[in-house]
Amino acid sequence: MAASAPAVPGRIFISYRREETAYPAGWLFDRLADHFGGGQVFKDVDSIEPGDDFVEVITRAVGSCDVLLALIGEEWLTIADAHGRRRLDNPEDFVRLEIEAALAREVRVIPILVDGARMPTAEELPGSLARLVRRQALELSPSRFDSDLGRLLRVLDRTLSEVQTQPPPGRAPDASEPRTPPSLALALRPVVSDGRRSGEHHLTVDNLGGQPVGVAVEVTGAPDLAVEATPSALPVEAGGSAAATLRVRPRRRLVAGRSRRHRFRAVARVAGVPVAAAEGAMLQRPLAPWWVLAAVLLVVLLPVAALLRPQPSLAVPDPAGAPVAEATTLLERTGLRAEVAREPSETVAPGSLIRTEPSPGARVRRGDRVTLVVSSGPAVTPLPQGMGELVIGFVDWFAAARDNPGSLLKGFEPILFAHEQTGRLQGLDVDLANELAARLKVTVRFERLQHFTHSLSDVAGQRVHVGLSVLRDRAEGRRDVDFIDYLDPDSALLVPARNRDAFRSLDALCGRTVVRPIEMTAGSLVELSHKCEDRGRPGITLMSCPKLGFQPDADEAVPVRDCPAGGDPLRLVLDGQVHAAVLDLPVAERLVKTAAVGGQLAIAGPRVESAPYGIAVRKGDSAVRDAVRSALRAVIADGTYDRILAKWKLQRRALKTAAVNGGP
Repeated sequence: MAASAPAVPGRIFISYRREETAYPAGWLFDRLADHFGGGQVFKDVDSIEPGDDFVEVITRAVGSCDVLLALIGEEWLTIADAHGRRRLDNPEDFVRLEIEAALAREVRVIPILVDGARMPTAEELPGSLARLVRRQALELSPSRFDSDLGRLLRVLDRTLSEVQTQPPPGRAPDASEPRTPPSLALALRPVVSDGRRSGEHHLTVDNLGGQPVGVAVEVTGAPDLAVEATPSALPVEAGGSAAATLRVRPRRRLVAGRSRRHRFRAVARVAGVPVAAAEGAMLQRPLAPWWVLAAVLLVVLLPVAALLRPQPSLAVPDPAGAPVAEATTLLERTGLRAEVAREPSETVAPGSLIRTEPSPGARVRRGDRVTLVVSSGPAVTPLPQGMGELVIGFVDWFAAARDNPGSLLKGFEPILFAHEQTGRLQGLDVDLANELAARLKVTVRFERLQHFTHSLSDVAGQRVHVGLSVLRDRAEGRRDVDFIDYLDPDSALLVPARNRDAFRSLDALCGRTVVRPIEMTAGSLVELSHKCEDRGRPGITLMSCPKLGFQPDADEAVPVRDCPAGGDPLRLVLDGQVHAAVLDLPVAERLVKTAAVGGQLAIAGPRVESAPYGIAVRKGDSAVRDAVRSALRAVIADGTYDRILAKWKLQRRALKTAAVNGGP
C-alpha cells in the first residue's frame, strides 16, 4: 500500500460495476459533484489518484462516507468472473465488500435501480448482503434522468442534513454549533426554452432544511447571453418553497441558418455561499425559417436551370390511326415511354386512338412519357336516381291473329316474338333491351300491353318507361312521345306468287286494294295514292285489319275499305279479295319462308318506303330519353349492336346515329 495516499473526505460513495453501469455512474457523479462539491462524492475512477492503493482507498472511502449509493443494473446479480462463478459469491468482490462495509457501519445505503432493473430478494443475495433488501430503493432512468435525479438530490440533502446534526459517538451535541446547515433543491422548468428573441424559465427553490433561509438567485451564462432573475432574492420558510422567473435573451439576433443553443447556470446562495445549482439552455430559432433561404435560392436557380436544360432531341412520331398496340411499339422504338389513358368519345370507336399528348411533331427528350388517349366509347348518362328497373312495354302478336286459329300471321319474328314451345320472349328488341339495361346498370322488365293501338298512350301515361316492338317514328306519334331511332326496316308488298310479275312497279297499285295489319304502316303508299289521282287514275284503296271503331287511314285522305270480320290479311290476298298486303320487310321475309305461306305469297320487287323503328319515351321525360339514347350509342359504338343485328340477319337494316325523332 502506498504511504502517500491522502485521506478521502468523501461523504457520498457510488458503488457500481463498470461492466453494466459505468455510464449512469459517470452521469450521476457529475451531477452530484455539481450539487455537493467534488470533494463530497467518491467514484473509484475519478477519486483515486495515480499510485494509490485501490483496495485501501475504496475501504477508507466507504469507512468515511455518510451515504452509499448502490447502482443495480439488470445484470448486477448475475455477472460472473472468468471462471463462470457469480461475482457476488466471491468474498473478495469489491462491490460486495463496499456494501458489506456500509451495512456493518450502519451507513445509509440507498439502492439505485438503473433503467428498469428490479430489487433482488434476500434468497438471491449472500447472507452478508441480505439486509440490503430492506433499504428503500430509487429508480434512475435515462428517459427521465432529470426528474429521477431531482428526487435523489432531495433525499440526499435530507439525509446528509440529518447526519450532520448527529454528534459523533461518545460526544454530546454542542449548543454553539448550528443545528442544521442550509439544504436547498432547485427545479428548472423548462430545462430548455425555445424562441426567436427570448426564452422564459421558472425556477423553484425547495428548502429541505429545518430553518428559514434567505436565498439569492444568481444566473450566469456566456457573454452573448443576457439573463435576468425576477425576483433575485427569495425568503424561503423551513420545508417551504419559492419561485423566480428567469428571462433569457441572446444579445445578437439570428436572422437565418440553424438554431443555436445558449447554456446558463442558476445558483442559489445563502449568506454568499453557493448551496445548490441548476443548469438550463435557451434554443434560439432564426427569425426566418430555414426553408426561406432554400426557397429564395430555388426561385433564383430555377430560371437558370431552365436555361441550362438540354434542348429536346426527339420528335413525337405520328401513329396515323394505328391500333394502340402498334402505336405503343412505335413510341418505344423511338426511345419514348408510352402510357395509355381513356376518355369518352362520341365519334371515335372504343379502343381506337383519339390523339397523343404531346401531339405528333412536338420536341421531347429521350425517355419522356407520351400519353396515348384512347376512346372508351360514348359516355353513358345514368337514369334518374332511385330508378333501378327499366320497364318496357311491348306487343308480340298480330291483333288479326288473336282468336283466329286460321290466321297466317303470328308474332313479329325476328323483331319480337315468343318461342313456340317455351313462350320465352326473343328477337332483336329483347337482345337490344337487355344490352341497354346492362349499360344503364339496371334490371329490365318486359310488360305485355293489351293492344298495339294503346302502345304510345301506355308510354305517355307512364304505365311503362319505354315502348318497343315495331313502333314507327311517325310525326303523329311525336305529339305524345319521343322516338329514339334504332332500325330502318322498310316495308314490303306480299302478293300472290303467281301474280308477282304484275307488280314490277308501285304504279301497278293504282286502283288496287292493299291490306295492312294495324301493326304495320302504309308508308309511302299514301303518297303514291295521291300521285295516282293527280295523274287521273284511281287511287290506292287501303284496308286495315282487324276492323277498329275508327278508320286509321281516313286522316290520310285515301280511299278505305272495312276489313271483313275475322279477316286475316294474308288470306284476303290469297282469296283474291285484295291485291296485296303491306308488311314490315323483316317480318315479311320470315313469313315467306314458313310452310304455311311459302310458295303461295311472294315479296314484290318494289319497296315501300316507311319510317324507322323507334324506342318510345314519354314526351318531356328528357332524363330517361337521354339516358336510353346514350346507352344505345354505347352499344352501337362498341360493336354489340352489329353483333345483335348479325344474329337476326338484319345487318342491312342498321341505323348508327341513335337519332331522336328522325333528327341528326
